[in-house]
Amino acid sequence: MSDKILSRGDVISAVAAQVDLPQAKVDAVIKAFESAIARQLEAKGEVRMAGFGTFKTSERGERTSRNPRTGEPVTVAARTVARFTPGKGLKEAAEGGAKAAPAKKAAPKAAKADAKADKKPAAKGKKK
Repeated sequence: MSDKILSRGDVISAVAAQVDLPQAKVDAVIKAFESAIARQLEAKGEVRMAGFGTFKTSERGERTSRNPRTGEPVTVAARTVARFTPGKGLKEAAEGGAKAAPAKKAAPKAAKADAKADKKPAAKGKKK
């Protein structure tokens, strides 16, 4: 397990190497990606990326907290915050790699033949 924290520059370098593009172009693409998500969240929308995750906003209500230095109660105003919920692929990657999908049981050969026969049109009768 790696404790390394990737900076924006590290991510740009890694993506540029993977897709064989100049770092300046990858930086522009990542900025456009971030901007598209920010615009959607600003409009109270949602961004869903299958296998990766969902970006959305949620409302936090007003609450009372305490000043850590004085212990005095402080009112924290209501606000809108950005949320990210990881998708299945990202969760699996965080757990150490993709888990193997459960194997599907093969249908018996007779059932497969019946299914094919159901799809074929009925045979036409012979003329006498």
